[in-house]
Amino acid sequence: MRRIIKSLTNNKKLIIVGIIMFFINYFLLLKQNNIYVTRGNNSIFKYIITLLIIMHFIVFIVLKKMISKKMPPEKVFLVFGIMFGTLFMFFIPFGYTPDEANHFLRSYEISTGNLISIKKENEVGNYLPTNIEKVISHYELQDAYKNEKENLSIKFNNEKKFYNFANTSLYSFICYLPQSIGIMIGRLLKFPILITAYLGRILNFSLWIALIYLAIKKIPIGKNLILFISMLPMSLQEAVSLAPDAMTNCVSISLVSFVLYHLYNKNEFDKKNMIIASILCIAISMLKIVYLPLCLLLILIPDSKFKSKKNKYFKICSLAMLVILLNLIWLKISSNFLIEFMPGVDSGKQVMYILNHPYSYFSILFNTYEYYSITYMFTMLGSNMEYLNVYVSQPCLLIYFLFIIYAAMFDTNIVLEKKVKYLFSFVSVCIILLISTSLYVQWTSYMNPEILGIQGRYFLPILLPLMLLFSRKFKKNATDFSKIYYYIFATNCYVVLLLLYTHI
Repeated sequence: MRRIIKSLTNNKKLIIVGIIMFFINYFLLLKQNNIYVTRGNNSIFKYIITLLIIMHFIVFIVLKKMISKKMPPEKVFLVFGIMFGTLFMFFIPFGYTPDEANHFLRSYEISTGNLISIKKENEVGNYLPTNIEKVISHYELQDAYKNEKENLSIKFNNEKKFYNFANTSLYSFICYLPQSIGIMIGRLLKFPILITAYLGRILNFSLWIALIYLAIKKIPIGKNLILFISMLPMSLQEAVSLAPDAMTNCVSISLVSFVLYHLYNKNEFDKKNMIIASILCIAISMLKIVYLPLCLLLILIPDSKFKSKKNKYFKICSLAMLVILLNLIWLKISSNFLIEFMPGVDSGKQVMYILNHPYSYFSILFNTYEYYSITYMFTMLGSNMEYLNVYVSQPCLLIYFLFIIYAAMFDTNIVLEKKVKYLFSFVSVCIILLISTSLYVQWTSYMNPEILGIQGRYFLPILLPLMLLFSRKFKKNATDFSKIYYYIFATNCYVVLLLLYTHI
């Protein structure tokens, strides 16, 4: 009895936070229930709340154990990342994240050895089994699990038809390596289509977990910052889908972590490290070329880590030339697949308009971000899940974002030099301009007064360098993040059950 009382006393603050978060979750789900009452689903609410109690209990017990053992942030991430990632994976039905059906078709194509798609008249895709169509069809939010259960027995057949997936055909096969391996395993073992798709998800998620874990472990500053960013509902959604965004996000974070590790570590930048740097830079550039400026961060690695300053810039320039060459080769190949996705789009005219009217374009750019910046921020955090049609509490996410800024400020014992922050700022601005301009050229009708197609999730790869701009050294560095951990994980409890509730 004394041991129990002592345990409760020692964890009093954590218990208080846990109780507060439980009731916040409860009332947020109750608000969702009020929507469902009108649909005759009131009886489900008590089961949802029972699950909420169980999840909070598990989070409290596991977190308490980890805190008592003083586990580092990377191990906290490993446990809770796998826990919530698995729940997200199976509570978000296959095909319910943006373009996941087309990502599956592209991954399947690559898994058969066809690295480049086929252009057929005004369509781009390939000949794939006809009954895939039955599984990738998008259904209403409700009864999604019921539909998945009905489709569970459907296997690949030998009859083929042409599928059009022009938007994902533009992606390099490198973007789909983990997904394609999972799908290839499923095909060889003759698994049903749905299970094969989930194998692709699992391989994609596994790579994300591994790279984020290593990034947190190696980075000398902002370990909890990476943990918080990676546990964002939108981060987890992308991580468990078949989209290349999972790899884009984890490779971007890994590259920043890699550079900062070598900036503040005394080890020599040897051949092995150069190979790792090359893999990360090639991967990030082939995933999405708009994130190519992140490779400039290699400049921050001190000259002393190389044989000489000349040797450093020779290696970096050689890598830059290789990355650019590979991108030019893929751009040449993918240019054959360019078709009109949106009515009124004329890429050539848009490029000429930007070149001839730069001030007008920057006015369009400014107006777009002035009007939509708050929307981009909340959707990046996860306010609109799945096909932007599952709504998460914005106040809840705003508090989450404030904790991210708090982690950026207090989770440090190193003062980032001004040149580091300047380069982080420059790279981030370049990427924002590239994202915006690429969508203005490829997705927005000619001379439209605003840029269309920008989504908050596109900014996740630069959230880490942007937040590190807030970093500063305080006298007290031993900040206790345990209560914030509870908030982060409780928020994900709410989102997981919201997703479950939405699809029942």
